[in-house]
Amino acid sequence: MKCAAAEAEAEVLIAQLDQLAKAHNYSKIIAKIPAALNPLFTAAGYCLEATIPSFYRGRESCQLLGKYFCPIR
Repeated sequence: MKCAAAEAEAEVLIAQLDQLAKAHNYSKIIAKIPAALNPLFTAAGYCLEATIPSFYRGRESCQLLGKYFCPIR
């Protein structure tokens, strides 16, 4: 289920994750998100790695997405 507030929070979270990765030289970030937020994360460079169907109270799938900050990975 999409929600404007959730999308706004996700955009802030994506920016914060990028800042943390750069500040601490992380080579990869993994995000566990509701499937409805997938478009925001993929637009920010995240790649789908796994899906858990009906994870959230049997209503929505969970997705694990990764973003790589090191080209070697």
